[in-house]
Amino acid sequence: MELRFERKFVENWILIFNGSNFVFLIVVSLYFYYQNIPITYNTIRTVFNEIPLINMHPIYLSITSVLGLMSCIYIFRNNVKKGSFLIVVNVVLLFLTGARATFIGFFIILFLVLFFGRLSLKIKFLLGVISCFLIYFLFAFNSDFKKRFREMIIPVSYSKVNPNNSTSVRIAVWDCGIQKIKSSNTLIGNGIGNVPSVLQECYDAQYPELGKYYNTHNQYFSILLGTGLIGLLSFLLFFIYLFIHALKNKNNFLMVLVLFYLYIFNFENIIERKYGILLLLFFLFFVFNIFTKPANKPIEIV
Repeated sequence: MELRFERKFVENWILIFNGSNFVFLIVVSLYFYYQNIPITYNTIRTVFNEIPLINMHPIYLSITSVLGLMSCIYIFRNNVKKGSFLIVVNVVLLFLTGARATFIGFFIILFLVLFFGRLSLKIKFLLGVISCFLIYFLFAFNSDFKKRFREMIIPVSYSKVNPNNSTSVRIAVWDCGIQKIKSSNTLIGNGIGNVPSVLQECYDAQYPELGKYYNTHNQYFSILLGTGLIGLLSFLLFFIYLFIHALKNKNNFLMVLVLFYLYIFNFENIIERKYGILLLLFFLFFVFNIFTKPANKPIEIV
């Protein structure tokens, strides 16, 4: 069964999605103003996670901004002014989340788009200039942002567990994940429901400083712990199929999307949270799937 949607319908949805990111920034700004909250990097990330009704964890908000960037590049191709504005909105949103892994993923996507995208040389140049200017501005004028990246590249900052240092927490969590993978059933794992208790056993014994439960912060580790190599291979075959499908149909948007998620799975358990799985499936099968073939009918089921 194949669903095909009218191209204009998908383009309008892309505008709504990116417009929602802009509205979110406006709402957050108003929240800070009316609640009289001091503006610091930590308070911004906290508000993202706790603002009533529309709260979202910064890492998933950063993924939303990258998906917005990827989709609004198509808008940029048809309307430079509108596309440029939406690119700025999503880059600012990505910066405010402070999600380092996603920010690096943005660089990877930018490289793929600029060097392999079917865009005119003029548009590629404009995208490159806009992105480089914004990145320079972010690093040059925000010490907190630079500090978060410095923590990641200086080993002494995460040599021991510090709950206030996300890099040190992630290293401890990965260490426990790898240890438990080695002692688990290689083929079938421990069972999905047993993963939290298996990890907590290691945290309590080796990293009591963590103080609370953390998932593996790596989708591949989580699948190995829960379902072993059988589960991991099944999971990867799904994405391999999608990539081959995109390659065969010259669907560059879908190829970049698959590569981005295969990358971000190294840092977060995306499919284990509602925001993660909903955005993943929606962009895979609706937003970027439309570019596989031109759709001449509003909806067609084959």
